[in-house]
Amino acid sequence: MSHPKLIIVHGMGQQSEDSFKDEFIKGCKWAFDLYPGFSGKSPEDYAEIVPVCYNDIFDQHRQRMANNALPVVDRLKSIPGMGGDTLLEAVKELTNLESQFSNDKFFETHWLDVLFYRFTTLGEVVRIRLGKKIAHEIGVANGGSKNVHILAHSLGTAVTHDCLAKLYKPEYKLGDLNNLSNKMHKLGSVHMVANTSRVLQSFINVDQSPVKPGDGGCTFFYREYRHLLDPITWPKSFNPTNNQGWITNKDWRSKRYQLVHPTSITNQHGNTHSIQHYLANPAVHLELFEKVFKIKLTAAQKKVGDDAFVSLTLKKVADDLQNSLENLKTLNIENVTGLIKAANTLKDFIEQLGGEYRV
Repeated sequence: MSHPKLIIVHGMGQQSEDSFKDEFIKGCKWAFDLYPGFSGKSPEDYAEIVPVCYNDIFDQHRQRMANNALPVVDRLKSIPGMGGDTLLEAVKELTNLESQFSNDKFFETHWLDVLFYRFTTLGEVVRIRLGKKIAHEIGVANGGSKNVHILAHSLGTAVTHDCLAKLYKPEYKLGDLNNLSNKMHKLGSVHMVANTSRVLQSFINVDQSPVKPGDGGCTFFYREYRHLLDPITWPKSFNPTNNQGWITNKDWRSKRYQLVHPTSITNQHGNTHSIQHYLANPAVHLELFEKVFKIKLTAAQKKVGDDAFVSLTLKKVADDLQNSLENLKTLNIENVTGLIKAANTLKDFIEQLGGEYRV
């Protein structure tokens, strides 16, 4: 019997297919080691892991954009397809962000990714790459699309949402790809880790798109994971309820959608945003075990794993991080600039504890 396919999509920063796949596998192995009988197991024992990288698309233009001697408009014109209203909007945003973060090296390696994706035509190039991979994997998967799953992290959640919205909504076109059917090509599950899709939404609102579970949606199950002490998830959080008509009451009651709110910290430097830290939490990895890997643990196994996890949690780090985030609650962070301010607050905290901000 062939394994299901899990497409994984990285977040902001200097990532490659190999580096993100390695981070994901390490995070899952850490989780497996919590449970009797699963120590030493790898996610590749249960699924084919298919990474999709888009950082190289941004890197091709990053150096020219970093040349502050050039006027903003000239730097943006170096990106193919930039012009008209798109160019004017990007100029405004780049000017605004540079004025606040120009001395931050992470502006070039991380925050500029957000700008590239949201405000330039490179975003469509990224979506087309992911769309081609999704369409290909659906086409070759044994058992069809129900055996194809997607996990996206951070900026990758916005990329994934927008890509799926165009693929599954006939009003839109994604490059030369044919639209997919929410009946014939429904995905097994979609997992949004540290979701940023609403704060970065552009052509369609996330609560009006086909990226949802059940009838009219592109997936059977939709899981969203937002750590309560991950400030990058705070701006414009996506919080659907069962009386908004986003999905049917039947789909809501059967838990086709679930929002998971981890609270504990096991990362000694307080990096609540890292993919490995999310995967370490049973509230997150047990969903993957069941929906993707088709592993159903007994209640006794879950209890042993949960106890092992709790023994590794770091209450003081959690308390200190919570205190350091208090100032964010008084600021307006409901936009892209706010997203970067929130990320910088977490970055400063991690570095104060001697860690490296890796997302």
